[in-house]
Amino acid sequence: MRCNVAGSVMVLACFAACLPTARDAYKSDVDRTLLVAPTPDRQIAAVGPLAPHPWKVGQWATYRTPDPGYETLSVVAIDTCGTWLSFEQATYSFHTRWLICMRAPGSDQTPNPVDLVQLVIVKADDGTPALLDFRASGDKLVSAVRGSQTFSRIVGHLMPAAGKETRHCTRRSTCQPATSR
Repeated sequence: MRCNVAGSVMVLACFAACLPTARDAYKSDVDRTLLVAPTPDRQIAAVGPLAPHPWKVGQWATYRTPDPGYETLSVVAIDTCGTWLSFEQATYSFHTRWLICMRAPGSDQTPNPVDLVQLVIVKADDGTPALLDFRASGDKLVSAVRGSQTFSRIVGHLMPAAGKETRHCTRRSTCQPATSR
């Protein structure tokens, strides 16, 4: 009886190992995206601080990351909330998509980019999307996200505060533009 149970467990384990997993789907997505994105042979020197320009729906850029993986930033809508931006991160081990609504700064403001965030919808892997309202005060989860380095890095890509250097990659020497339009 023990042999039959052990044998059945082994057969099920082998069968389960052959099934495609979410991680396999992430790997194929990353490989497919990076395959069509050319790798530049040349390095482009930093141009120094840049002033932010208005976003236009349809703008997007994809960047290679050293994980291997990629990050895609795109402008998806402009409405009464502000400008909706999509920031997607994909590696072999995870896939996260952030939809971030940012208001425009006032003409006399040079705010921290995190202070411009109105709403965030975030979905990690195959999980349920979470809505975070940055306009509400006292929400502990919003406070934790607002204070995180990861969120500050993502939002820092989107609308840099005046006088700060614009960086599109965390490691300039390893992260290069893959495609843009």
